Amino acid sequence: MNSRVIIRPAVKEDLEAISRLRVEAILGSPARDYSSSELRQWANVQPGDRTLERILDGCVLVGQCGRQIVGSNSLDLDAAEMVGLFVSPAFQRQGLGERLVTEIERLAIQFGLQELKVEAALPAIPFYRACRYEARTGARPHKDPRTRLDSLSMSRAFPRRQTRYGARIRNLLKQSGIPGDYGRRHRLRLQPECRELATIGNDIHGREQMLTPTAAMAWYAMRNGARDDGVELQIASAFRSVGYQVSIIERKRQAGQAIEDILKVSAAPGYSEHHTGLAVDISTPASAPLETEFEMTPAFEWLAESADGFGFRLSYPRNNRHGIVYEPWHWAFSG
Repeated sequence: MNSRVIIRPAVKEDLEAISRLRVEAILGSPARDYSSSELRQWANVQPGDRTLERILDGCVLVGQCGRQIVGSNSLDLDAAEMVGLFVSPAFQRQGLGERLVTEIERLAIQFGLQELKVEAALPAIPFYRACRYEARTGARPHKDPRTRLDSLSMSRAFPRRQTRYGARIRNLLKQSGIPGDYGRRHRLRLQPECRELATIGNDIHGREQMLTPTAAMAWYAMRNGARDDGVELQIASAFRSVGYQVSIIERKRQAGQAIEDILKVSAAPGYSEHHTGLAVDISTPASAPLETEFEMTPAFEWLAESADGFGFRLSYPRNNRHGIVYEPWHWAFSG
């Protein structure tokens, strides 16, 4: 049965189903460690707002079988904690819980975490021990303030599971004076450096620019679609290597800019969407490149209405969750 379950990122439309699953999992499990009244009390806790925040951070995963959500798990970036692991009783003891734990750990690593905590409800302690989570020596169960039930604080360190790329990025952050928890604090995941690229012609400065082959085809289609509507889209920047991103940061530092100010307008090395070969900075004639005034142009108006149809989205809108300034020119291909 478990082989038919897919794990995917949750969207806000999943909130009601996640809430139903939570109640089903709590009330449908054998009440050996808690009384029926304690389980009902737990089930009545409403985590909706917190769950929505984590969904917006891209930190909630669900297991789906057909149209039914049968499992969920999430990552709390602020607390570096795994929370909300629930599996439908009909799908328990089939490996789905372990899969959801593994995927949240992978997500945590992408955000730069090297350790993950969990508040284990008493019935779940053996499960988390099997997943290699341990309590501190001498630690005893205590009341979890969220559920008001006895639980045990456990954690797992996984620095060895960091990829070579992740280790390289951590070293570069240190060398550049960027905090090691940059990804967690800014809600940004490590972005893989693309190795297969196709040209999309020269940018406005005469430099050749590249994207992945699929994104390149989508760019050509979007540019031509805009042109058919009388709008000219130009390239200001596309793929950037990690090394190039480092040089941008260093150039700004040498010009006297504080690292905190630099990171408001430039993602840290390893965290820029430009590394993926999927992001493009767009300009248009009669508008200064990489300036907010781009939003006043027919090009931006056309993109806002039409880019989604070509698979492109605006990455950094106003007041975005990443703490990066509004970039109306930065669009990324998501298929």
